[in-house]
Parts: sequence; C-alpha cells; structure tokens
Amino acid sequence: MPVNQFWQIPVYEVSTRAMINTDQGRASIKSTDDLRRNEDGSVDLYFGQEAPEGFEQNWVRTKPDEGWFTLPRLYAPLELILYKTWRWNDIELIKEG
Repeated sequence: MPVNQFWQIPVYEVSTRAMINTDQGRASIKSTDDLRRNEDGSVDLYFGQEAPEGFEQNWVRTKPDEGWFTLPRLYAPLELILYKTWRWNDIELIKEG
C-alpha cells in the first residue's frame, strides 16, 4: 500500500460495531506485523474461521454466522491514494474443495 508510515486493517463485528473479539485475540492485521509476502512484495490477507495453512500470520479469525466488516486505516497516505489513482482489490470469497 502506498503509505509513508503503515497500514492497518481492523475487523469489526456488525452487531456491535466494535472490533471483533475471538479466542485468537487479534482483531487486525497491520503492515508492521511479520506478514508472509508474495514474491512481488504484495501481501494476501485472510479473514475467516480458519487460516489457510502457512498464512496464519496474515489472518484474522471471524465468528461463524456473524457479520463482519473492515475499515482500513492508512497512516500518511501517498499521492497515489489521495488522488485515487491506486486502488486495492476487493475482498474475495475463497472456497476450499
């Protein structure tokens, strides 16, 4: 993400509008975490009840049958974001099997 400082993607519960609270004890992913990166430097983030094998550090647990949403936080965004010439990908549903 084109930022000077860091980014954070917190996950919120729809029912309470508060950050998600699960037994994982983690409600957000941030660029300062020790994330698994792709060869091109990009990062895949995962939200769901189970982490994909090998991507546990890039994952936030969600609750079964409960809605959730993210609200990205960008600290010191660069012009690419400010002028809307850079866009991130939408969250995509991944089904196993």
